[in-house]
Parts: sequence; C-alpha cells; structure tokens
Amino acid sequence: MFTYNLTSSNLNYMKCVICGRPMRSVHEQHNAQPVAQGICCDWCNVMQVIPKRLEQHKHLINTISS
Repeated sequence: MFTYNLTSSNLNYMKCVICGRPMRSVHEQHNAQPVAQGICCDWCNVMQVIPKRLEQHKHLINTISS
C-alpha cells in the first residue's frame, strides 16, 4: 500500500515493522504478529513470523497432548 503526495510527486511506501524495508506492493504485505504489531515484508514473514507461529503451534499441540 502506498500514498501519493501530490505536492512533491513522491510515492511513500509502507515500511516493514520488523526490518524497515519499503513494501512496494500489497502482495508483499503480511501480518507481523506474533513477532511485531503491524505489517511485515515477504522476507521477514518467511524468516521470522512463520517460524514463530509454527513454534507456538507446536507448543500448543504438545500442551494439549500432555
């Protein structure tokens, strides 16, 4: 998602809340929870967010199974 500033003709892209990288397309934006609050980029989603979610899921399954 981006906004267009008509006075300066600059595109202001949303930035990843984890690494700060600009995201130029809505297809690059992902929910950053549980790592951070907000939107993260593809890279941080794959490298940090998904592994954290899997870790939490595994812990939940182990707790239920015990």
